Amino acid sequence: KVGVGIVREVIGVHNIKRATKSIIVTTSFFSPDAKKEAQNFEHQLDLKDYDSIKDWLKDY
Repeated sequence: KVGVGIVREVIGVHNIKRATKSIIVTTSFFSPDAKKEAQNFEHQLDLKDYDSIKDWLKDY
């Protein structure tokens, strides 16, 4: 499970690098705290977990 610490680290780098969009992709899942933290940055950060990847790939 990917925890809130990873989300915070990515957002930190996102801000330092002045990125327009960041994405965290995992073949696992995100903890509830990680999802909640990511909601604070919904325009800057996307989370893609195992289920999201499966759904995403169905379109291709």
